[in-house]
Amino acid sequence: SEALGRTGQVEKVNPRILEQIIATGVIPVVCSVANDHEHHPLNVNADSAAAAIAVAVGASKLILLTDTDGVMENAKDPSTRISELTREQARAMIQDGRASEGMIPKLEAATEAVNGGVTAVHLINGATLNSLLTEVFTDHGIGTMMRQ
Repeated sequence: SEALGRTGQVEKVNPRILEQIIATGVIPVVCSVANDHEHHPLNVNADSAAAAIAVAVGASKLILLTDTDGVMENAKDPSTRISELTREQARAMIQDGRASEGMIPKLEAATEAVNGGVTAVHLINGATLNSLLTEVFTDHGIGTMMRQ
């Protein structure tokens, strides 16, 4: 799309650099800009990049932050939050239009990560106080989880 500039999709991830950085005790921050075959920059969807990286490094969890309280059966009704979502449900939500706009790449990334071996993907509201702690360290959570 012209509005997004030069865009691309992740074809492969070389986890060696990340593993070397992590081994030093540093937590890397990864920008979702990649190079094409001619070394020109491409804008890559951050959720897709995160999923590809999670698979490449063998992560057990991937956390995707969003501006909603997880995946909703009805996007306009927060009381319809889905606590645990299967890959099949995610695919159906994309196909029938219940998932739209920014939620589509998040569901695609979650599915890609789980298909690639990541044990669990959590979609949570990054603006909610302590959302990460509540989602990961409680039985009820506050977002949506997809797992193998």
